[in-house]
Amino acid sequence: PTVTPYRDYLEWLTRQDRESAQDAWRQALAGSDEPTLIAPTADWDEAPADSREVFVQAGAALDSALAELVQAHGLTLNTVVQGAWGLLVGKLTGRRDVVFGASVAGRPAGLPGMETMLGLFINTVPVRVRLDPAQTVAELLTELQAEQSALLDYQYLSLSEVQRQAGAGASFDTLLAFENFPSGGQGRLPEPAELRVVESGIQESINYPLGLVAGPIGGLKMRLNYRPDLFDAEEARGILDRLVRLLGQMAADPGMLVGRIGVLDGAEFARVVSEWNDTACAVPGGSLVELFGARVGCSPGAVAVSSPEGEWSYGELDRA
Repeated sequence: PTVTPYRDYLEWLTRQDRESAQDAWRQALAGSDEPTLIAPTADWDEAPADSREVFVQAGAALDSALAELVQAHGLTLNTVVQGAWGLLVGKLTGRRDVVFGASVAGRPAGLPGMETMLGLFINTVPVRVRLDPAQTVAELLTELQAEQSALLDYQYLSLSEVQRQAGAGASFDTLLAFENFPSGGQGRLPEPAELRVVESGIQESINYPLGLVAGPIGGLKMRLNYRPDLFDAEEARGILDRLVRLLGQMAADPGMLVGRIGVLDGAEFARVVSEWNDTACAVPGGSLVELFGARVGCSPGAVAVSSPEGEWSYGELDRA
């Protein structure tokens, strides 16, 4: 079939109201004044670097709970994953207002033939998640989806232009991509005659310290790409495990307050509460005055306080 020419998309771009798009992004990010950064160093190299990966599959029970959540509240699974990632970024940064990047297809639904067009459309846009502890999970996700829906018509604006309009608050060092289409492993490609494919693979690079890729095909699967110069495998696995715990809590109780959601597992909780808080020590008996007097080597009759009104010994203060 004849493919719709890419020129049609370029002409569509020239017809867009860029001032309205710029204003929409400024309003969406108003009040977000600082970059959202979770990497252990602030001067990471933004050039692409070879990344490593950790994987997780939600499992049947969590898939079922998530399906009930999205159906009951009119949400998309993408919104739920974005909300959970925003919560996790908030926990890791200690902030209630976070921004991360999201990869979007960038194909305008109103352009005829867009589904068959060949060309580069994908874009990265900021996603802002404001975490109100008094808000329920369902309210958080509903608000997030409404905010993202309002920006759908403006996703063509480049990230650099959005950041120029919105300022430092539009900067981030984590990226999320939700892939709701079949990809690798969904079937074998026909092999050329007299040739046999014995191995195939892919080597990815990433501009950001962390990049989450999630997809619902065959159940929710998630892959966390991480830069090994900034995170090790254990840290990356811990981040992905925390994300699964957050999704589980959100799906199990959409009425739970955001402030009550926990990110730590049992071992981590015990470490914080018991190990790091192991400050018990023996406290000597006696009053404060006695202890102070003993420490400075003074007898009960020695002068402890002198003022124009008179003098008081350690013994007199202790009896008082």
